[in-house]
Amino acid sequence: PLETPERDRLAVHALLQYFDGNVPAYVYQNGSKSCSGRCAVDTASVLVRALIQLLGTGNVKLEAP
Repeated sequence: PLETPERDRLAVHALLQYFDGNVPAYVYQNGSKSCSGRCAVDTASVLVRALIQLLGTGNVKLEAP
């Protein structure tokens, strides 16, 4: 699998912190689950679009509670 550049990983964590909310958010890297700060977001469509732009369509997933 392709490695995500460090700047993109930092951007993802910044976005997750900026869109702080109540929906659990997880970041998987090399098969391990991690998060930075509080791991919950507001699933605003702008956040989802930004994550897809950074990580690709197949790497962003929303699950219903």
